[in-house]
Amino acid sequence: MLRDRPVVVFEYSGESIPEYGVRNTEFFDYLSEIGLQISTLDQWLRGAPPLERSAFPERRASDGEWIWMYVAYDIGRWPTSTAMHPTL
Repeated sequence: MLRDRPVVVFEYSGESIPEYGVRNTEFFDYLSEIGLQISTLDQWLRGAPPLERSAFPERRASDGEWIWMYVAYDIGRWPTSTAMHPTL
């Protein structure tokens, strides 16, 4: 994985993580240590910058909708989704 730097789309609520003995910050830090940034799926599709550690996981979007979908990616390889799809 470290060599290929995939884009990883995952569902995450942050509420069930303690059942696995992991904190939100530990999950974020692990992905950061292997060189991946995290964005909400919506932010990534709009080309917004990745989340800061303190903002993960965001519970609700500005419109009040729950946020479940996130993207982990290497910002050096995939700076934004619009770089991959300029028509977005």
